[in-house]
Amino acid sequence: LKQDFEELLVAVLDAVRGVDLDNLKLRISWFFNAEGFITADVQAILDQLQSLTTPQNVLNFLITRNFIGYLNYELTKAFQKAVKSDQLKARIEEYEDKHDAFIRHFSFNAIIEAFRQRPNLAPVSVVGLPQLSVRLETPWEGRSVYEWKEVLAKLFTWPPHLIIVSIEKNCIVIKYAVLPFSISSVLRDLKDPHMLELLKRELATVEVSEIAPPHQQVPVTAQEID
Repeated sequence: LKQDFEELLVAVLDAVRGVDLDNLKLRISWFFNAEGFITADVQAILDQLQSLTTPQNVLNFLITRNFIGYLNYELTKAFQKAVKSDQLKARIEEYEDKHDAFIRHFSFNAIIEAFRQRPNLAPVSVVGLPQLSVRLETPWEGRSVYEWKEVLAKLFTWPPHLIIVSIEKNCIVIKYAVLPFSISSVLRDLKDPHMLELLKRELATVEVSEIAPPHQQVPVTAQEID
């Protein structure tokens, strides 16, 4: 899968040559803008993005900051929309099918063991974005990562704006970075007792901290409804 992703990146690089740079920056910046939730870290990301001088630099910036990876490909779609290429759209959809087949094949236990044996395949941390942690109860150990993806997609609109940064075996703990564009929706949903009850029915507990100055940060957990 990682090799397939590298081939997709080559296709993205080829497609963006000559694309309007300001248009591309605008599309990428959209994911990092969140009115009322801009921290110094997020502002630094936006400033760095605006300083880039080529579309290739923009893609390399997102890769080196771990905003894009073989498990986190959603931002590649912004490049496709900037170039309006049906061919690139087809390549991304093909990769998405391969990605879903991959995570459908592996249980959480299996993928955690694969990451233990080959650390270079494990997702890596993302600096500067708010974090969301999900703790799944024991029955999830034998279930597939794809099943969890479907649960999130069924309950919420914002999963495409999550970046997987780790999957750990302690029960099962999945840590995500949240793209700022969706942080208000995440916080709204995870303060909603009804949504938290739906998560509990799926044997999941979620914790998230607001993207705000540290003295204002408020942890939100599924335990609040107990």
